[in-house]
Amino acid sequence: WNVQHEVMIQSIDDEYDQPGTYDDMVFMRVTSKDVGYDKMPIHNVSVLINDNDASGMQIRDEFYTYASGNDELSLDLEEGASFKRYYVSLLCKPREIVYVNINGDEGYADTNQLVFDPDTWDVEQSVKLTVTNDDIDNGIQVFVIDHSFTSNDEVYGNYTKIPTVKMTITDDDYAGIVFASTVATVGVF
Repeated sequence: WNVQHEVMIQSIDDEYDQPGTYDDMVFMRVTSKDVGYDKMPIHNVSVLINDNDASGMQIRDEFYTYASGNDELSLDLEEGASFKRYYVSLLCKPREIVYVNINGDEGYADTNQLVFDPDTWDVEQSVKLTVTNDDIDNGIQVFVIDHSFTSNDEVYGNYTKIPTVKMTITDDDYAGIVFASTVATVGVF
């Protein structure tokens, strides 16, 4: 009865990004067969919780090179000969639906929006990038695909540290002149 007992309190990892550090309360009560101790008043304990979840989005290429935050993922494409995919997922569970808007030049992406919800936030979705063969010598071109969030979620709705994709496109067309020579025989007949 006179031995101190340690009580361990552990918060549940809920996969949600809580806004910073937050307080919670542990409510305690005493139950005993001894009526002198049963339902004895006891102080509740205030606890400070540091959340280990962080909101955001990550993208990766087929070789599992990742980018998150304000990072950039680089992809090389060849005009008319190839396509590349990159894969998108969220870093923590949203409370509301999150729309990932895909904003890029020239319409290279096969979609302009991905949708994640509290059940699919960690399931990768792919974006296919294709370069059309235009028969024009454009040289090497670089385009950037930006992403943004649209959501009523308190965290994702205001989130701005979102990775980009840099596409370097190698053209398969070359401008030039082709000279051909012909030999003509001239004679009198």
